[in-house]
Amino acid sequence: MDKKPSDFPRITHFKQAPSRNKDHTFESHILTAESDVPMKEVAKRRKKEATILVIVYEPIVRDILARILAAKGYEVVTSSFGLDGIRKFEKGKGKFDLVMIDTLLHRMSGLHVAKKIKRISQKTPIILIKGWDKQLDIKELKDSGVDFLISKPFYMDKTLHLVENAIEMEAG
Repeated sequence: MDKKPSDFPRITHFKQAPSRNKDHTFESHILTAESDVPMKEVAKRRKKEATILVIVYEPIVRDILARILAAKGYEVVTSSFGLDGIRKFEKGKGKFDLVMIDTLLHRMSGLHVAKKIKRISQKTPIILIKGWDKQLDIKELKDSGVDFLISKPFYMDKTLHLVENAIEMEAG
């Protein structure tokens, strides 16, 4: 199947969005995507490939990531909070081919959410999203069941490649 340029969003620029939590203030680099074709139309044209649960607290990051994945043809379910994401995963047990979780969530760490999701389904791959300044312990990552790690800022081609590899791992 040939891909037309309008089938995928164009990255137009990075912008910085200050974020706050109770411990510190930091800046995230956010991808901004534009397309000649609305995202919903792009998603309709492409076949459904897999269902991805995205658990990210920051609305801008969550929305951009969901739009990029939907434009690629994935069905995307989003959640802002760890506990809500766990509930959605439990309710749709067997529905999700991949879970993407941010390390910085409200009231619950991304590693804790990953551990809970792996208790429900060991075969579902998990991609943990970390900020560029966040150092993570390798043992803690393994113990929580994280399969892949991706850093912000997102680069669309690398992100989509990692998603495809994670889904292939689940299918294989």
